[in-house]
Amino acid sequence: MHKFETLGFDIKGAYPTMKGGKLVPYLIPAADGTYEWSTVKLPAFVQDRYAVVKFENDILTSMVKSLPASGVLQLRIVHAPAPVESKVDEVPYFPAILLCIDANSEYLFPVFFCGDDFEKSPVLMLMELAEIFRRNAGKPQRIQVEDAKTEALLEDFCRQCDIVLAREQNLPLLNEAWASLLDSFMNY
Repeated sequence: MHKFETLGFDIKGAYPTMKGGKLVPYLIPAADGTYEWSTVKLPAFVQDRYAVVKFENDILTSMVKSLPASGVLQLRIVHAPAPVESKVDEVPYFPAILLCIDANSEYLFPVFFCGDDFEKSPVLMLMELAEIFRRNAGKPQRIQVEDAKTEALLEDFCRQCDIVLAREQNLPLLNEAWASLLDSFMNY
């Protein structure tokens, strides 16, 4: 066995498994400022869990529920690739964006969340989405998502507003829209 393999590297490129237990390289800092090689066993993969966001704005819910429904929207929560500083001497943050694309027209409209901590107030993002539906005098008949985080955000909102929420394996239009948005951020 080569020293390379004893450090947890795999000659064939096979790396961590879902069940865990794989030995991987680990550098341990020494007192003299150098590092020593070691290995550590990886734990089993644990799927992220997200709490369903409760939407408790009866007025907006009633308005959205009464709107005519048509079409399909694809949505995903992403974070802007460029940090934003809210105040001097504060840690910059990456604002959350609810990326929305109309599956029929391929029209993209991101719903920005201005706060520095999406996890504390995701309801603000839902309120903005509801306002967009109200201003456009219509709501989607169906919303498609790919990930658990976006699904948890929209589950209660969609149920209350009579919008079908569907989890899909792959949404190519949404992936292309995100890639395009990233490209525009990088070329700015």
